[in-house]
Amino acid sequence: MTRLYVRSLASNEATPRGSTMKDAAMPFWSPDGKSPGFFADGKLKTLNLATRNVQVLADASKTSCTRGASGASDGAWSPNGTILFTPRGCMGPLYEISASGGKPRPATRLASGELWQNAPAFLSDGRHFLYTSGPRPEHSSIWNSSIWMGSLGSRKQKLVLKEAWSPEYASGHLLFFRFGGSTRSPSILQPAS
Repeated sequence: MTRLYVRSLASNEATPRGSTMKDAAMPFWSPDGKSPGFFADGKLKTLNLATRNVQVLADASKTSCTRGASGASDGAWSPNGTILFTPRGCMGPLYEISASGGKPRPATRLASGELWQNAPAFLSDGRHFLYTSGPRPEHSSIWNSSIWMGSLGSRKQKLVLKEAWSPEYASGHLLFFRFGGSTRSPSILQPAS
């Protein structure tokens, strides 16, 4: 059994949060920093740190996959209350759900030759997001993953960077990984309309 721990940047002590949960993994923060979202017991959940209440938002297990199982789960939480996520161990598009719960629905679509999408990260406007796209093995290798941009409420997707993955956006810079290490883009990323 695993637990979620929270550590203040001003402290060396980590404090357990929430009850014991099977396989708790891949936490991500609400925009206000008061609640982590995470994956445990095959579900997407949130934890209110003040009350320690855990809310189950959706099934996020391999049984929820529509295109086969593999890969990792990831999540991102926008200021408008939308959570983007990849069900744990699933291949396919990103899903979106309200932070208050509901039925998840695809937030993106897979293009020809694309097998999976993960690692969502919202831009500062809270509407546009970045994510990693992985190719089908017959089209390319994992190292040819790419970073794309999408927008809530739209199925338009735009290629941002080839041969890169795990995007994060901070202080006007795109941070990402490439084979051999991490790097940062020197230019400011402008969201597409």
